[in-house]
Amino acid sequence: MPVQNDATLQMINANNAGFGTVRLDPRAETGNYQDHLAIQAGQLPSVYYGLAGSDNTTRFRPLHRSGLLATTARTRLYFAVGGMIGQITNPRAALTTNMQHVCGPVYTSRFYVFVRLGVTLTDFQTSLQAMQTVAQTISTDDLQDMNVTAQASGGTGVYYVNSGALAGTFWAHKDTGWETSILPSAVNNRLRPLCLMDFRIQPSQVAVAQGTGPAYPASLALAPDTRGRVHTGHTLIAPGALANWYAAQSFASLGAPVPGATIWNKYDWLGQYQQTASFATNNYAITGPQIASGNEYYARDFFNLFPVTNPNADAATAQSQSIVSMIDGFVNN
Repeated sequence: MPVQNDATLQMINANNAGFGTVRLDPRAETGNYQDHLAIQAGQLPSVYYGLAGSDNTTRFRPLHRSGLLATTARTRLYFAVGGMIGQITNPRAALTTNMQHVCGPVYTSRFYVFVRLGVTLTDFQTSLQAMQTVAQTISTDDLQDMNVTAQASGGTGVYYVNSGALAGTFWAHKDTGWETSILPSAVNNRLRPLCLMDFRIQPSQVAVAQGTGPAYPASLALAPDTRGRVHTGHTLIAPGALANWYAAQSFASLGAPVPGATIWNKYDWLGQYQQTASFATNNYAITGPQIASGNEYYARDFFNLFPVTNPNADAATAQSQSIVSMIDGFVNN
């Protein structure tokens, strides 16, 4: 295949991965992270890439109900936020109300703990390293024990999970609680994951977005005041830990299972060579177009409309297996 000429897709290289996001077991969130603390199986987590010397970034979202997507590279400002993110209606107010510096890159507001990840790949690398420097380390087992008994205590701060099923993820504790309640709270005294929140900024606003010291609050003022203008994502994970997670997986396809390390490595092939959105089994072949940034490929509804693609599976399973097969079919020449 010809060398990749899509500037956004060219960013997709493991060396350019700033961070990833992983979806936790949905029972964890509905249970206020009391238990079921694990990364949900069967997903292909998103990876966020930057490029040295560029203010643009891209989100590569391999598996979603709307299909595979590499967003067209844009200038965005990213935060990792701990708290009841689903309740945010005004992102700017969520970050700035009673805002105080905790330590390093960690700040707190009335109901949230957050870290500004920044704009560029260099920002991401600096912020994650700074987070790990000030974070308390904790194992997945100890996190589970702390949350199941609601015994999180001490000052506001962040935790970095260094072993177990959640290795590489970041969590936060808020000493004044995640909510105010006159009744016993099912939310407070538990660690909550740091999840992604990001939004578009203008290239001319990058310097403000990267402001430090007395200039830091001005970066928060760039946040929109309406929920619909921000993107919120899943739990933040360090890029090296995400690569390790992939390496430990095996993904079902339309043929034989595909090792997770193969999927991870073939993301890079998309960044290096033009690829087509095609997959095949012994019974049929789907020949798609050349993959381009900004376009979605094989939404779940496709498999509802064309069940022949996998008559023995539900649409979600058929979509997942087909996209895994498509990625496994990427070539490096």
